[in-house]
This record gives sequence, C-alpha cells and structure tokens, in this order.
Amino acid sequence: MFLIPIIFVPLLYILAVTLFNALSSPMLKHGYRPRSTPRVSVLVPARNEEITLHECLQGLRAQNWPDYEIIVLDDNSIDDTWSIIEHHAKADSRVRGLRGSDIPEGWVGKTWACQQLVYEATSEIFIFTDADNQHAPDAIRNTVGWMQAKRLTFLTALPQQILRSFGARLILPTMDYLVYCLLPMRLTLSLPQKEISAASGQWLAITKETYHQLGGHAAVKSEVVEDMALVRRAKRQGLRTLILAGTDLVFSKTHERPSEIWQGLRKNMFYLCGGSRSILAGQAGFMSAATVLPYFLLAFSRTRPMARNAVILNMLTRAVLTLKYRHPAELILFHPVGVLTLIGIAIDSMKNGEIRWKGRVINLVSNVSKSQS
Repeated sequence: MFLIPIIFVPLLYILAVTLFNALSSPMLKHGYRPRSTPRVSVLVPARNEEITLHECLQGLRAQNWPDYEIIVLDDNSIDDTWSIIEHHAKADSRVRGLRGSDIPEGWVGKTWACQQLVYEATSEIFIFTDADNQHAPDAIRNTVGWMQAKRLTFLTALPQQILRSFGARLILPTMDYLVYCLLPMRLTLSLPQKEISAASGQWLAITKETYHQLGGHAAVKSEVVEDMALVRRAKRQGLRTLILAGTDLVFSKTHERPSEIWQGLRKNMFYLCGGSRSILAGQAGFMSAATVLPYFLLAFSRTRPMARNAVILNMLTRAVLTLKYRHPAELILFHPVGVLTLIGIAIDSMKNGEIRWKGRVINLVSNVSKSQS
C-alpha cells in the first residue's frame, strides 16, 4: 500500500530520534561540578512583565553561585515592571535596573534590549533569560559546570513549561516536542551543520569572547528569533554549542490566553525555518503524514490495521516525552490536535502582515534577514 512509506518513514524517524533523546539527551539538571567559579552576568530583558517578574527575580537571587550579578532592563514598560525591579535592587545589591532607550532603526525590541544589557555586564559569562522564567537554585551552577566540562562557548536550555489552561497545555509542549522528536540533541555538539542546531533565548549562556566574536546582538538586530540566528552564526564559525533540556531547573510561566499563544508562536514559526515557505511546507507535510494522517485513516476499514499501528507508535513517542520531560499526560491522547494546531499557526505565520506583540507592531515575513541563511 502506497500509504505505508508515506506514514512510516517519517514516523520511524520521529520514534528513533525520540528514543535517542530519551536515552542520551543532555539534561541541565545532570550537571558537572564546576572547576572554577567565574563571575556570571544574568541578563533579563523585561517589557510589561509585572505578573511574572517578581518570581523570576526571587529565583535568580537564590542561586547557589558565589559571584554573579543580575541586570534587568525595563524595555519601556507601561505597567509596574520598573517598580518591581526597584524593589529587588533595593533588597539585593547584586540586582541592577536599567531603563531602556528607544529602539534604533533596523532593530527589533528584544535584540536592542539584550544589546543594552551587555553594555552594562561585567562578567566573562553572559546568561540571557526571560522575565517570565523561574529558576531553581542550581541553574547557574549547572550551566557553568556543563560549559566547563564540555568546553562550550554557547549553551542553551529548553525550559520546562508551567501550564494551567488546556490550550497552553495542548500547544506549548507540542512546540517542544518538535525539538525532542526531530533534533538529536547530543549531536548538536559534534555535528558542524548549522541545521543541526536549536536555541532558546529563555536560557542562553555564552562567553563574553564568543558573544563579541559573533558580533553580538548587533549582528542579528533585525531578527525576530534572535536566539536561532545567534546559534547558526556560532555553528558557521565552528564554535562548540549544545542544547539541553532544562527540566526541573529552568521553568517558563508564559502566556495562557489562546490569542497570546497563537500570536506568540505565529511570530516565531516562520523564522524558525529560516524564512523559507518551502521548508516550512515540507516540515508541515512531514509531521502531518506521521502524526495526523494515521488518526484519520482509523475511520476506514481497509487502512485501519496499519493506522492502528501508527497511532500506537505516536502514543508511544508522547508517552516517552511525558516521562522524560514532564509534559502533560493528556497529550498522549490529544497529540494530533496539538500538532494540527501548530501546523495551522505555521501556515498563518507565512502570511505577510503585522502582529501586535507586547504593545509593539512586528512585520511578518518581510523581516527575514540574511543572517538566518
């Protein structure tokens, strides 16, 4: 039957990568003892983050690390973000607050915020993290330990999602699923191809020397997905990079409303494929064949036995991810719905137009630059 290779070739690849990652993927929590304790700058861009910033800074102030600073930039917020920064700065001398300046022409908001933070950093290691993150006490310690043990100059970790609403629990872990089932994470260290890479700006550590060697955020100033642009530049220069799972150490307490989730992912999906409609369409077809089509084929008696086997394999992959990375258990059953939703967001992201994100307008598609190539 012609459907067998269409379904099972991509599905078996997904299963193989999932099992490979489950058995061997680097976990930030399984850290190495640091050989030394260099000074670290934790850099936090914050725009309208009054709901999450307090918990973020509480966790950062409680790190098991002897020498670090926390620099928080208020990126022209219109809520109480600055008041929260001031409160923590008064309570802890390691915390410094900055007022962000207006965005220069050619930059996007986050890249400019990060560049301003670096101007004030005084350490040899920079760790960028988002204001809606939470952090266990060993986050810095294990990050530095990994960097020293593996001689890394660029490390990034996918946070564990803190999710309450059904929509968030359905969609956001499915986004992580794409990394865990398509990218052999341990191989990002040993393989030089820039395509064998991924990054998360929610926890991104880089040495000062490497940051300036890459040109800093000025080199990716127009990129909406600046973390991916930076890691691809690092790969092209032959630098040692690694992506880990941040489960149990770095947490993301992100948006819960469906409209915010849709807009946030729509902002990123197209750029994650380097701004290529053909690549995005190919990936959508690959995922649809493996993870959605079998569920539809259950409705037909001729294809039901084959489809049943494919569905079992899909449920197995989600069960493995649930156990390994603490994904919501209901995704084992609602797996095709989550994938279909992401495909819908991906298609929507290919449209020219604008979205409003945190009070700013971002132009989609036309904003792709050459640094993604």
